[in-house]
Amino acid sequence: MKIAVVGTGAMGSGIVQCIAQNGLDVLMKGRSETSISKSLKGIEKNLNRLVE
Repeated sequence: MKIAVVGTGAMGSGIVQCIAQNGLDVLMKGRSETSISKSLKGIEKNLNRLVE
């Protein structure tokens, strides 16, 4: 199953992270490459905190 999330803000990136952590394919759609990149960096930061 593939899930698409529209929006790269706090809610959108949190939903994307949750879906991905549960092993599902997720597509994040944002207004620009910059907003998507910023969101992915935030998700990476959150995941790194979980590892520490």
